[in-house]
Amino acid sequence: MAVTITSVPFINDPTGTGTIVTKTTTDQNGQFTRSDIPIGTITVHVSRNGFRTPDDQVWALAPEGFATFLFEIFPGEDPLDQYEDGDDQNAWPPDYVPPGQGG
Repeated sequence: MAVTITSVPFINDPTGTGTIVTKTTTDQNGQFTRSDIPIGTITVHVSRNGFRTPDDQVWALAPEGFATFLFEIFPGEDPLDQYEDGDDQNAWPPDYVPPGQGG
């Protein structure tokens, strides 16, 4: 699974831009470890081919530098642009069937 972490450090921003983007992938169990994410506000985005993209998660990374993120992904495609995510949980409801693909 591909993981993109966008970080806004609380202090000592090494880029001077206010934002640091880190990309990584998970192992077969969906886990990853990174030691280069600065303490601050982070947005975690995950994606995997053949699965719907869940909503991003926003967290404040603690000084201990350890965080656990849980994402629930479902097989399928991402919704069409005009579909509104009303439950703020997943890209679209798990039982949604795109037009022309059953029903």
